[in-house]
Amino acid sequence: MADCRNCPMADPRLVMAVVAPDNNYASHCTIWYRKGDFYCYVEPVATDPDYRKMGLGKAVVLEAIKRCGEL
Repeated sequence: MADCRNCPMADPRLVMAVVAPDNNYASHCTIWYRKGDFYCYVEPVATDPDYRKMGLGKAVVLEAIKRCGEL
C-alpha cells in the first residue's frame, strides 16, 4: 500500500479497516476528502476473499461515509 501520510487529502480518521483474527486486514476502505469540497472520493475498497459475503466491505464504506459527513 502506498504511503500517503503527506498527501493533502489524507486523513487517518477516514481510513477504515476490519482486522481479522490473524491481525491481517479482512476489509479496508479509504475516503479522500478536502475541506470545502462538496464531494468525497471513495478508493480503495477491498475485502479478503475469505471474508466476503459478510457485509464487511459495506460496513467500512458506510462508516467512512458517516465520518466524512461529520467533517
